[in-house]
Amino acid sequence: MLSTSELFYTVCSRAWAKRIVRKRRSRSHYAGLDTTIAADVQASVYESLGEIQNLQWVGLGFPMASVAIILFVGRLYEAFNMKWLITAALAIFEIGSAVCGAAPTSDALIIGRVIAGMGGSGMYLG
Repeated sequence: MLSTSELFYTVCSRAWAKRIVRKRRSRSHYAGLDTTIAADVQASVYESLGEIQNLQWVGLGFPMASVAIILFVGRLYEAFNMKWLITAALAIFEIGSAVCGAAPTSDALIIGRVIAGMGGSGMYLG
């Protein structure tokens, strides 16, 4: 039979593990959702923007920015409070998504995808 402290530790560990799994799923969901949406709408968006020669950069902007800063973000997670870094990464991702949504040109759309990729990298690592 478990003592009170062992029982408390077991229950808290399970609750903590469930909470971590839920948070991990929700953060990965943003990156998956972003990639899925970009793949579905990129052709029609570029037809309306008129610069079809830049189409490949819409797909490449997000993962390229994520890979470019992933080591830096990992170091930040070692040095600073994880709660604030995840919140900042989510804000950067949302800012990038807003730039994409309001983009008047293809260059602005690509810049928004790069910004969203940087935030996505921080969310995934957190």
